[in-house]
Amino acid sequence: MLKAVAVITSSEGISGKIFFTQEGDGPTTVTGSVSGLKPGLHGFHVHTFGDTTNGCLSTGLHFNPASKDHGGPEDENRHAGDLGNVNVGDDGTANFTIVDKHIPLSGPHSIAGRSVVLHEGRDDLGKGGHELSKITGNAGDRIACGPKSFSLIAWLYGSRVERLATLLLSPCLLTEMVSSYCNRFDAKKPELTGRRIEAIGYQVGHRLAERYTMERPWFSDHLEAIKFICKDFWSEVFKKQIDNLKTNHRGTFVLQDNRFRWLAQMPVDTSIENVDLSQDPSALAENKATQAMSMHLYFPCGIIRGALSNLGIPCAVSADISDLLACE
Repeated sequence: MLKAVAVITSSEGISGKIFFTQEGDGPTTVTGSVSGLKPGLHGFHVHTFGDTTNGCLSTGLHFNPASKDHGGPEDENRHAGDLGNVNVGDDGTANFTIVDKHIPLSGPHSIAGRSVVLHEGRDDLGKGGHELSKITGNAGDRIACGPKSFSLIAWLYGSRVERLATLLLSPCLLTEMVSSYCNRFDAKKPELTGRRIEAIGYQVGHRLAERYTMERPWFSDHLEAIKFICKDFWSEVFKKQIDNLKTNHRGTFVLQDNRFRWLAQMPVDTSIENVDLSQDPSALAENKATQAMSMHLYFPCGIIRGALSNLGIPCAVSADISDLLACE
């Protein structure tokens, strides 16, 4: 089962949550409750981007991978994101359930990472005769919106990459992923654990770099691209810039983060049960913590490699821990 949730907000006091659930290849069920709206019908759509930096205007047009005209939920000729209207009661609250086969949570036309938008007026479902009827349903201004964040169950067992990008900044999610793969592969093929985690990071980094550089000029050389990774990209993903950048001017770069966010917030079990106590207990505990942290670094290594690959720089990325509160 795949699950997602969109948290709806606006500066006008509109708020609510909308849940998405999909079983296998079946239709997606949308269940929502939104309050603070004016009574009546309001257009409700999935929009192309999950970006709400500039409010609902950043979400782009209706999600329309098949390049069709705007229509109603029951129409064959419709945008994938055309979900019709929600009905708001006299108390200003809309409680609704929609079942739709055009908004899957995985696959090439997934709505993962996109947003939902509520409009000021009624969607005419493309039949109103207005010049905007076949484009937006003439539903008026965008009054509330929210990007979709996917739950852990969706990420662990579904198509990971699209959903993982929206949850990227959660150290808890990284810990769950590492634990899941260690339990899955360590016993029989321990070498697969790091490779699988790094591969997921690579795909996420590749897609994030594509998004972050969409409106930027192409980098003139490798050093300029590396500086982008250290400053803008690192700030977006890890909420701070790199502390130090070194290079031998022969293609090797060392990025140093003195308090790497994911490791600094990571709980590490340093218990030394079931080990040879003839060895120094403090050394054993430190070694166990270092091994756990090293496993967590495969994912950010993959993110950096994927981002650089997207920028046209194929490379190998590795990480070392100089102490338990720093990575290099």
